[in-house]
Amino acid sequence: MPSHNIMKNYLRLEKKYEDRVKAIYHDLSTPALLARCMKGHTQNRNEGLHSKLWLHQNKAKFAGLNRVRFMSQLTILNHNLGYESTHFIAHIGFPSTAERIKTMEKMDKSRKSPRQQQKKRTTRRKESASADYQPGGFDL
Repeated sequence: MPSHNIMKNYLRLEKKYEDRVKAIYHDLSTPALLARCMKGHTQNRNEGLHSKLWLHQNKAKFAGLNRVRFMSQLTILNHNLGYESTHFIAHIGFPSTAERIKTMEKMDKSRKSPRQQQKKRTTRRKESASADYQPGGFDL
């Protein structure tokens, strides 16, 4: 693993801030700390939380500030309290009706739809590329 002590620094900060940032950077990039992080094969403790958030809100699709805030709060509650034990929507007083379940399934379908469409396009491209050209396919 290359040492972070010999890396060039391109910071353009005032000197009083540069020293503070450098000290924090060197503390966070010590080989001992990086080795501890790599034991779990991740450097991000919030990775599980982030993946849950992206399940609710596609990160490649624009969403307004209020939607992002709501989904973030919902994800944090489910992450901290546990999805199965809380059933957040039922907990705040909304009954589990057939209509609500149908709506949630519809939302899941629309959320998953872009991924499925991309998968279909990729499959079609592979099929069309293989059908147009075949090595040795020009027997005279």
